[in-house]
Amino acid sequence: MKKTLVIISTLFIFFFTLVVKPNVVMAESTNDEVLVSEETVYEDDGSYTVTVIYQTVINKNTRTNVYQTSGKKLVTKYSAVNTVLWEYTLHAGFTVYEGDYAAGISAFYYTDINSSSWKFSDGNATYQSNYARGVGVFKFSPLSVTLQTVNIDIYMYCDEYGNIS
Repeated sequence: MKKTLVIISTLFIFFFTLVVKPNVVMAESTNDEVLVSEETVYEDDGSYTVTVIYQTVINKNTRTNVYQTSGKKLVTKYSAVNTVLWEYTLHAGFTVYEGDYAAGISAFYYTDINSSSWKFSDGNATYQSNYARGVGVFKFSPLSVTLQTVNIDIYMYCDEYGNIS
């Protein structure tokens, strides 16, 4: 009798684990960045600026259609001889209620300057509703004389289906 009870209990547990899927299986997480868009703007002096947007989906729950996604908008300034002068990167996070709306949950920025003649100031990153905004000012000032000013004022949006633009 004990042996039969143990066998039945074991079979019950075995079949139960096959039929019931835990919530952990229902959530998928990727750390793969996907290129969303790329734009290049050429200046008269031969320099150019490349703006790219990447997106990463995090913790997508197929049961509730609520998940998080993040975006990265990278603005890179190149010289006429293809040298990177500086970069400004806006990062933003969103919670997506698929089919209804998206809400911003974080925003930050960072810069990378590869030329001692360029300086950065007035940087900030904010989020509100379904968008994030990054601002700042790059100045080209060799010998302490400002010859060029580049104002950064970029936005990143997330729609109700989790698409970053």
